[in-house]
Amino acid sequence: MSMLFQLRGDSTVIEFLQSYPARVQDVILRKWQEAATRISDRIKQKLSGEVLHPKTGRLRASIVARVYAGKSHVTLSTGSRGDVPYAALHEYGGTVLIPPIVPIKASVLRFYTGYAKVFARHTAAHLVNIPERSYVRSTMDEMIPSFSDLLIDAAIEARSRRR
Repeated sequence: MSMLFQLRGDSTVIEFLQSYPARVQDVILRKWQEAATRISDRIKQKLSGEVLHPKTGRLRASIVARVYAGKSHVTLSTGSRGDVPYAALHEYGGTVLIPPIVPIKASVLRFYTGYAKVFARHTAAHLVNIPERSYVRSTMDEMIPSFSDLLIDAAIEARSRRR
């Protein structure tokens, strides 16, 4: 599961950016990479207890942010690497079918429902609703307003290097 944020411009903007020498284009790309790192760090912060409380840390460890630069666009991609199957379920919420469970090594199952301890010979199949716990989309919503500042900083730095 990943989210994409693309900056695309009309031909005038593209020509303007392409008119800069490679070293100036590198400044702009570096700013985008800095933004990717900030986004990735913020998502990992949310997965450290703010939105989800980690049990194993696999989801947090799977978070990546990459920047791809083309001739006419820059793409920032962020999300889980894809090796954590429950990443999208936590981001968007959903319903999971829990199959029947029977004890294998014991004669009964022991589990908790709320604070009550329950003993049972088996459980029936049942649905569990997992609420939405957005960590990627909510981070992007928080950070998109700062992208305009990032672009302004990149333009100022690029202009000063062009001279």
